[in-house]
Amino acid sequence: MMLSGCAGKASSTNKTHFSPNYPYKTNNFRHYDWVRVTSPTSNQVIQITNHQSVNYVSDIIGNVGDSSDLKLGSHHKSQTVIYHYTFYQAKPKYKIDINIFRDSEYIEMTHVPGFKSLEYRLPTKTHKILMDPTRLATGQGLG
Repeated sequence: MMLSGCAGKASSTNKTHFSPNYPYKTNNFRHYDWVRVTSPTSNQVIQITNHQSVNYVSDIIGNVGDSSDLKLGSHHKSQTVIYHYTFYQAKPKYKIDINIFRDSEYIEMTHVPGFKSLEYRLPTKTHKILMDPTRLATGQGLG
């Protein structure tokens, strides 16, 4: 199986947008790739447009195909989702959803082209980065 990283370009601005109660729009695609992070425990929404951070999330998606820790389907339904990432790819237009679990290094991805649902075990460092989306949005700690 082969998944690719981001084909489009992320915005080169280093803007991070925080807005409570951000309404979900049916057409969230832009002319650049971006990531939206929500938490089920709060109304906070973080929009990540920082090029380095968007590429980091894109590379996680793209590297899944090379992993031996990949499972088809969803096996962690009883786990508590701490963050929900939505990756919007501009070209071609794809929306991929990623659930980050509180007590597990596995993530669940849905809407991956060709698959209904995938689970993937993240490296510990990557999981820690995704557990802090505010810091990820600024590009801190990605080096």
